[in-house]
Amino acid sequence: MLATSPLIINLIVVKFSVTLKRQAVPNPEMNSGDEKETKEYIKNLGIEYRFGCYSEKNPEACHLLGDYLDAIQKDMEKAMKVYKANCDDAAYPRSCFQYGRLLMRDKNITEQEKLDVAPSYFEKGCEGNHPESCVMNGIGQLIKAAGNQDTTLYAKER
Repeated sequence: MLATSPLIINLIVVKFSVTLKRQAVPNPEMNSGDEKETKEYIKNLGIEYRFGCYSEKNPEACHLLGDYLDAIQKDMEKAMKVYKANCDDAAYPRSCFQYGRLLMRDKNITEQEKLDVAPSYFEKGCEGNHPESCVMNGIGQLIKAAGNQDTTLYAKER
């Protein structure tokens, strides 16, 4: 059995967290400063993503819809459904990662359920060459190998 200390796992998670930080890129179309236009633009993004996902069956649009639901509408439950479907049906690696990540943050499921379900989605994402999925898959395997049932390190906000 692999002996892994919580400190090593924590260092891996911290290093991984730093690599995931992304900076917002300003949209040149949004420089007007008009709040009404901004709200309309954001609303239209949701419409475009829904159309692209549900009508055109475009996996990228489905993933963006999940991002929109999670970040803009703050509806984690709907976002999880979109990510899960996009991972399961279209094998879209980024959606597999996001679904696994949100599963780990979900307070409505047990720690054991998190350890049973999320790793398979990180593994699917990794198989699709998504680097963050591979890292999370590795962290999950370290936690399991160490016999640690505490998923708080695994589930930290990235």
